[in-house]
Amino acid sequence: TGQISGTVIDPNGAVIANATVAARSIDTGREITAQSSAEGAYILPNLLPGVYEVSVSAAGFEKKTERVQVTVGARLALNPQLGV
Repeated sequence: TGQISGTVIDPNGAVIANATVAARSIDTGREITAQSSAEGAYILPNLLPGVYEVSVSAAGFEKKTERVQVTVGARLALNPQLGV
């Protein structure tokens, strides 16, 4: 399996707490979600290899979506910046 982790930030570089981060497998439709911590950090562990659509949302910010490829043993860093 692999994982995606990172820090959610705003346009000024400040962290965004309690953002919802969701990764949906394009192949299976399975979705895993996480909430960012008070420091804006999140982790989506134990992802099967494949392509995932990762969406990040928080109250008062624009939603951001991006596709990533997860491979066996991958530790992808994804630090989304959400617009106001």
